[in-house]
Amino acid sequence: MKEIRFVLESFEEFLAMNTNPSALNEAKEFELTKDQVKEFTKSVLAKQKELGKTSDVFGKYAKMDDSYNKWLEAWKTKDKNKGKDFPGVSDTNPGTKFAATFAAPYLWDKLTDAEKDFIYTSIFNSARKNGYKNIEELNGTLKNKGTQMAPPVIYVFPKTVELPTEVIKGKEEAFAYDFLTDDEEKSVFKDNRWENSEDAYFSPEMKSKMDRAVDQFVSDFASGLIKDVKYINIESSASRYRNTEGAEKISWGELSYNRANSIVQLFKAAADKYGLSEEKRTILQNTIKLNTKGSNGDGTSGPNPVDPIPFGYYDQKGTFVLNNGTFDKNRSTIVMAELGPGGKPTGKYTTKVQEPDKSKDMYDEYKYVNVAVGGTALITEEKPIEELKPKFETTYSAAFKLPAKGLSWWESFKSKFKIRKKPRSKSRSVGFPGGGGNPFMCPEF
Repeated sequence: MKEIRFVLESFEEFLAMNTNPSALNEAKEFELTKDQVKEFTKSVLAKQKELGKTSDVFGKYAKMDDSYNKWLEAWKTKDKNKGKDFPGVSDTNPGTKFAATFAAPYLWDKLTDAEKDFIYTSIFNSARKNGYKNIEELNGTLKNKGTQMAPPVIYVFPKTVELPTEVIKGKEEAFAYDFLTDDEEKSVFKDNRWENSEDAYFSPEMKSKMDRAVDQFVSDFASGLIKDVKYINIESSASRYRNTEGAEKISWGELSYNRANSIVQLFKAAADKYGLSEEKRTILQNTIKLNTKGSNGDGTSGPNPVDPIPFGYYDQKGTFVLNNGTFDKNRSTIVMAELGPGGKPTGKYTTKVQEPDKSKDMYDEYKYVNVAVGGTALITEEKPIEELKPKFETTYSAAFKLPAKGLSWWESFKSKFKIRKKPRSKSRSVGFPGGGGNPFMCPEF
């Protein structure tokens, strides 16, 4: 038996080994010291560093001075035209397993002593569990390590976390306001337009005003001047004058929804600009509500248009049905479509009676776009906003993986999966089970 042995996980385990002859005999066969584990760790890291130079993804960075930071700098610039350099990384965390194998040799010294001890313990326990008896057998696993990801492998994961924002001294005050005045909300988008482009807005000044209002709100939320948000209601409605031009083939409900969604995109752009934390981004996304059905519930408000302008409603295909179709032909009868996702009519309708207004000018109040917000703000002048921007810190964690003894890493990998004996049915070959067709992409704020 070697003189120095790895520290046992618990005193109870030590007692069990000394009172159980079979366990003690097994321990005598297991020859591995902590110093050997440390040397093995260095060998694994050195192997990964060397393999990084031949990697299709990381190779060009591994050959540079300050390799990992060069890759990280490129990742931060989000040059996704070379997407293979950034395999699966998120906008806030470059620490996927694939990237973590490349990072390990460069970030190992950033780990705390506790994290390093965790890896040493993981190697010791993995070796014993997988039947390795000594350091010679453990070193033998490095001969078959052909890629960075193949075990034995050490991962080091960097994670950027937001530090608590400096406490702002000041009194709290509830707020509730609209981004636009009653007159302004009637002139946000041009008739039949909804795109987030300057020419789709009623005027360049209106586009600029909406941009500034959203930007200021999100900036104050990011800095902490807005302590919490109770509601963000994006309100939109159309009049019952039929859609024409670019909106001719969509319903009122879709037009109203599209306009509100354009404002959502302004919030998203501002959240990206000010680097909102995941927590605050989630709050913002969950708080925003799109109130786009209008008082009639079909994306409109108000009565049918004045005579002799055509009146009616929209069907499921976005086709305008003149003179109320099979409903009664009275101009005072409003046929209102139930709306589904995206403001599309579902094919269900209700009716109500409301006399038309006296002139076309009276219908401007029924088409509007506005944003109503409410929450709590911190009223203070003691700290400039620049000092209150979120601050971030990078922390590091690590993990280890060892191949099963007697198996190559590929055999070990395959052994974890159940082989499918029967071919998939035709209905499940693409898309969702029982369905077919391409699945929807997951939406993202």
